[in-house]
Amino acid sequence: MTYNSSYKKRKKSGQKAEDLAFEFYNNMEGCHIIPFGIESILGSKTAIITELFYHCVPNKLKSMPDFILFWQKKGYKKKMWFIEVKLSSFDFLRLKLLDIETYKYWNETFNESKLLFYIQYANKNNFKQVTFDKLLELITANNYEIKKYPDNNKQYIEIPYKDF
Repeated sequence: MTYNSSYKKRKKSGQKAEDLAFEFYNNMEGCHIIPFGIESILGSKTAIITELFYHCVPNKLKSMPDFILFWQKKGYKKKMWFIEVKLSSFDFLRLKLLDIETYKYWNETFNESKLLFYIQYANKNNFKQVTFDKLLELITANNYEIKKYPDNNKQYIEIPYKDF
């Protein structure tokens, strides 16, 4: 699957990653996870809204995290995380620069509630977990090349799987 695959096709394969993330966190001791992102809000109307009105939706809503995770373990402070699920069909994670700016909002706005990425690699049949803060450190330390999508000129970077 590539960037120019239809939304329906990307969503269909992405749902598997979201299901795997939900199952992973739901089965962890002390975790309670709830759907949160725009797909959760729109439900069955997601495809219609996305195809007809996507340009009207503010970026902070487009890039809402997929889940909210509440975590409590005996002897530790209660914590809330925003979970962003990413599916990669390649040996790298592709992130748009505009999305990175929006992720900063979700990571910084709500005090102690931070953003955590669950990255499912389809060709590796496993996943990686990384905080947004660590992801930013990785991006800064490696100075990845900025590329552009040929269809819309949006800038993105590719973070190799091996760097995580």
